[in-house]
Amino acid sequence: MTACLRLMQDGLVVVEVWAPRSRAVREMAHYAFMYGQDGPVQIVDVPLVKCALCGEMIEVGLEPDGCELRECPMQEHNQ
Repeated sequence: MTACLRLMQDGLVVVEVWAPRSRAVREMAHYAFMYGQDGPVQIVDVPLVKCALCGEMIEVGLEPDGCELRECPMQEHNQ
């Protein structure tokens, strides 16, 4: 299952990893170690849903048929 993990530092996203969960966790542990040398970091597990139009995993709130309608990240659906 695809996961999206974000590494936050000083309120900013410094790294975002989209990968199968086990790989994403390994990569994020590495990034957290590296960036953590510069100050505190926070790892955020971004909730994902399947896009009703394209079937890709996208961030909750971006789904084209949801109440928080935004553009589908798959550009061909926005035309």
